[in-house]
Amino acid sequence: MDTLKAKPQTAKLTITSNPYVGFTPFGYQPFVNVKKIDNEEEYKINISPRSLANELNKLFEENNNKWIDLKFSFAKESSDPKSKYVIEKIE
Repeated sequence: MDTLKAKPQTAKLTITSNPYVGFTPFGYQPFVNVKKIDNEEEYKINISPRSLANELNKLFEENNNKWIDLKFSFAKESSDPKSKYVIEKIE
């Protein structure tokens, strides 16, 4: 499964798995599987970056501590690879 990289353009996603660990060039990292809401394409996303993890954790807690079926928009503030993630809950 391909890894979805965040861009300044928003993608609307639904989480389809609980977190799991995958091996990357930087060692083991946490991932979740996601599906794009608009076209049903499936990806995985690395959930370790702090600005992403903090926001996803808030949504996780609001969702009764459940990952699966959590819906959110996924983007970066800018095209700079070090820019923060912009995450918002979708109802």
